[in-house]
Amino acid sequence: MTILPFGLLACAAGEAKSGLGPADSSPIVSISITPDTASLAMGGTVTFSASAAHEDGSNSDPEVTWSATGGSVTAAGVYTAGTSVGTYRVVAVEASGIVADTATVVISASPPVLEAVILVPTTVSLAAGTIQQFSVSGQWSNGSSTAPAVTYSATGGTVSTSGRYTAGSTAGTFRVIATQQGGT
Repeated sequence: MTILPFGLLACAAGEAKSGLGPADSSPIVSISITPDTASLAMGGTVTFSASAAHEDGSNSDPEVTWSATGGSVTAAGVYTAGTSVGTYRVVAVEASGIVADTATVVISASPPVLEAVILVPTTVSLAAGTIQQFSVSGQWSNGSSTAPAVTYSATGGTVSTSGRYTAGSTAGTFRVIATQQGGT
C-alpha cells in the first residue's frame, strides 16, 4: 500500500478494499453468491456468502443485505428453509443498492421415517397345525400408521410372505417376526 499526498491510500490490484471509503476504492461491478444453488429439506439450513468483483480486477467481501422469497435469511447469510416445498430465491444486494446476485434454493419434503413396526396380534395361543393371520402397521415420524413393506419370519412353525402363520407340531413358545424390507 502506498501513501499518496493529502493522506490518500493507493492499493495494489487484487488487494482487498475493506475499510476504505467509497472515493478510495474501485467500484464494484458484480456480486457473486456462494453456493449459487442449494437443495434442502424443510427446516434445513445453509450459509451463503457474497464476494465482490471490482472494476480494477480486485475482489473483496462486500457489505450486503440478504433477503429470501421463501424461508428466512439472517444478516450473516444463514438461510433456514420454510415449510413449503418449492423453489425459492436468496438475494444479496450490495450496500449501494446497485449490484446484486441471486441464489436458488429448492426445498423438498422430508420423507417420513419409520420408527416402529407394529405386529398384530401381539400374543396368540394355537394348537398344532392351526393358522393365524398376522398383520402390521407402521409408526412413522409424521404420525401416520401406514403399513410398511415387511418380511415375515418365524422361530417355530411357518409363516407366509403375507403373514399367514401355521403352528408347527412341537409345543413351545415361538416368535413371528416382521422386519421392514430394505430398512432397519
